[in-house]
Amino acid sequence: PLRLVGSEMCIRDRYKLVMTYGDIKSEQSLNVLSDPRLNVSQKSIDEVYNSSKVLESYMSKASDAVKQLLESKASLAEYQKLFKNDKSEEIKNLTKEMKDHTKTLDSLIALYIGKEDKRQGIVRNPENTVMTRLYAASMYVGSRQNGISETEKNLMKHAKEELESTLIKTNKFFENFKNFLNRTVATSAIPIGIPGWPEFASSTASKERNLTALAKSLCFIFKSIPI
Repeated sequence: PLRLVGSEMCIRDRYKLVMTYGDIKSEQSLNVLSDPRLNVSQKSIDEVYNSSKVLESYMSKASDAVKQLLESKASLAEYQKLFKNDKSEEIKNLTKEMKDHTKTLDSLIALYIGKEDKRQGIVRNPENTVMTRLYAASMYVGSRQNGISETEKNLMKHAKEELESTLIKTNKFFENFKNFLNRTVATSAIPIGIPGWPEFASSTASKERNLTALAKSLCFIFKSIPI
């Protein structure tokens, strides 16, 4: 198998290379061959390639989850700013819950990529995260010349289990957050005015309308991730 830095693995076959620059396009066919110095069977090549593609799909899911968690955290921060001038007890409680949800988001993100480490130099990270397990499995799989051994299978198994359990926790959080919004929407009237935000009414609008707008805007971010 051939792997260029930052690229996907490709197996021996005939490929078409297309390069574009503005309106100029150039095409060239090329053959990717196995290293003639190595006696590698097609079965072994296919095993490594297929395993790499599986790990790539795991990486993609983990990346999507982290991106969604970060976007959700940013959205919560924005909505806390929107309600910061309201001193009512209801909004204070809402803001407190938002801060609690933000802490939960940080904890979930850490399950994928680890906690922020401010240590300097060469340090050991004893934590197993989704990404460390995926990177370890990917490194071992990519180094195999004679097919996949039990070591790679076990590493892939552990990586999959870590990813699945973390996705379950992530989706559970999103579901609980929806319940939190549903509990909060049906509340009493509140004066709130936010110039430039048409979905938030003027000072005579009800809290229900404002929180409904909040729920609608967040529902596109807080969604379940397929496992």
